[in-house]
Amino acid sequence: MNTISIEIDDKTTSDLNSIAALSHQKFEDVIKTAISRYVAMEQEKIEDERRYQNCLNNGGIDNARVINWLERCNAGEDAPCPK
Repeated sequence: MNTISIEIDDKTTSDLNSIAALSHQKFEDVIKTAISRYVAMEQEKIEDERRYQNCLNNGGIDNARVINWLERCNAGEDAPCPK
């Protein structure tokens, strides 16, 4: 585990303290959770962008196939995503 030092403005510090108090957590644990969630969210965005670029580079999926798939899913069918 690494220790880092960062500066946080007064309002953010106050908000984090409030969250810690209301959730019965230590201040440090709230920060760790916030950072972990932020990292996961950013990693998801990066993966989404990678998938999107891959789709563009490979011609994408025909609209009719996507619409058919969505209609099948809407009808309750467990249809695999078109490729």
